[in-house]
Amino acid sequence: MVAALRAAANDQQGDEFGRTSVGELKAAGVEKATAARLAARFDRLSPSLRENALGEFANRPIQRGSRALPGGGTGGGASGGNGGGTARRGPRTRGDVLRGSDPGAGGTTTAAGSAAASVLDGSRAPEPGMVSDGGGASAPTYSINYQGFQCEAETNWDFFTNSDEVYAITSTVTIAADGSNTVRTEKVPTDRPAYEDVDAGETRIGPVARSWEGALLPVSLSVVAFEQDQGDPNAYRDEIDAIVKASILAAKFLLGLGAPAAAILEAFSGTITDAINWLVDTADDQIDITRTLVFEQQTLEELGKRAPAPYSYVEGTQVHQTNLWGHFFSTHSGDGAKYTFAFKLERNPAFVEEVIIV
Repeated sequence: MVAALRAAANDQQGDEFGRTSVGELKAAGVEKATAARLAARFDRLSPSLRENALGEFANRPIQRGSRALPGGGTGGGASGGNGGGTARRGPRTRGDVLRGSDPGAGGTTTAAGSAAASVLDGSRAPEPGMVSDGGGASAPTYSINYQGFQCEAETNWDFFTNSDEVYAITSTVTIAADGSNTVRTEKVPTDRPAYEDVDAGETRIGPVARSWEGALLPVSLSVVAFEQDQGDPNAYRDEIDAIVKASILAAKFLLGLGAPAAAILEAFSGTITDAINWLVDTADDQIDITRTLVFEQQTLEELGKRAPAPYSYVEGTQVHQTNLWGHFFSTHSGDGAKYTFAFKLERNPAFVEEVIIV
């Protein structure tokens, strides 16, 4: 990923990887200055730190991979809605981004989260009649919509103020059958740099913002939370966008031509947290790690058929039920702060919600 950014920054044309990196990242809108800034931060890290972290790969030349697919053979198609391969059931999560709002179970999934839990443990069979966008029938279109956030606790240190200034950056990725990818990176709130004067126990609703929409699946969603001190959220959004695009490019190159979209996103989701922690050097405090979830169609169907639920949390012996509603939530804790961001799903045609009788 760093090598891809370096190639884009220096317009390297010598080998296949350099040419691929320059062409794809330029076409994806990654600015050379942004790529150069990120690569320079990596270069400033201690060489021993880099070598300890990367091991045998620290100085290895980059070569295109050849991935063995399920059922034998290499290359040739992608999973799910991308044609060929074998789709994996349920989401792969990094950092437990997917949560329900069960106040008595320490963040285990109930209500809105129970549908996802049943997919994660494999206890429910696939729904009949579901088709992918590669199946010949018209595929449904989905959207993931940011709703707002809950501040359960404030940061320990905030430049002598008694409130937090909070924002988040979301980034989604889909990969088409031809290997092309679409990355959408957004900052929320959309109408100001950050939510200002946020106190513990406060709920902020909206502005509702679309994080992703489409029919091509699987889709990954990454969420990065910040408490603003003196930084520029839009600049960090551009850097995270560049890192996501370079990470996807690297995963595709190393897994080989025709690797399944699900496999590429799996490799990406295992890399993006470290990449952002290493390379995004902000004047703001990043709260917790980047949290990433990969949604396949069955997961979206399972979640969307359940009505959105309110987010609840426990403080001491008191249960707080908020007016922040969602199909799933992303919780970030660090430096004394705890923020939870809510997301709702939409479907065209609309989800037929399940009726649950208790």
